Amino acid sequence: MIKKIKIISFFFLLSTFFLLFSNFAYAKTIELYFFWGSGCPHCANMTQVLQEISAQYSELTIRRFEVWYSPANQTMLNAVAEGYNFKPEGVPVIFIGDKVIEGDSQNAIAQLREAVKNCSINDCSSPIEKIKVSKNRIQFNWPNLGILAGVLIFIFLLINLLKKKKS
Repeated sequence: MIKKIKIISFFFLLSTFFLLFSNFAYAKTIELYFFWGSGCPHCANMTQVLQEISAQYSELTIRRFEVWYSPANQTMLNAVAEGYNFKPEGVPVIFIGDKVIEGDSQNAIAQLREAVKNCSINDCSSPIEKIKVSKNRIQFNWPNLGILAGVLIFIFLLINLLKKKKS
C-alpha cells in the first residue's frame, strides 16, 4: 500500500513539474495587431511593409483588423488603444510589445522594423494583454496556479515524509 502511494505521489509530482514548465516548451512568437481601413492607401502601403517584415521573421504573427466596416473591430481598436493610453486619430495603427505605431511615414516604418527586431530578441507581451480587465472578471494566470499546485504537493509530500520518519 505504501509503495502504491509513493508511485502515485511520484507521478503526480512529475506531472505537476511538466505542467509548470510547459510554458517554456512553446516556440517564441511575436504578436502584432494591425488595424486598417479598406481602401486606405496608407494601410495598403503598411500591408506591403508588414509582408516584407513577416518574410524575415517567421515567429511574427500579424492579427489584422479592418475597422471602417466592422464595429467589432472598432471596439477592439478602442480597447487596445485604451490599454496603451493612446487615442487613435486614423489608420493604420499597429500595436507591438509596448509600442504604438500610427501611419505609414518613413519614421513609422523604421519604428515598426525596430520594434519587431527588439521583440525577436527580447520577450514582448501580446497587445491583447494590455486590454483592461473589468473588476468583476477573474483572470487566471495558469503558470502561477501550476506553481502553487506544485508547492502544495511538495509540502504535502514533505509532511508525509516527516510523519513516516517520526514513526
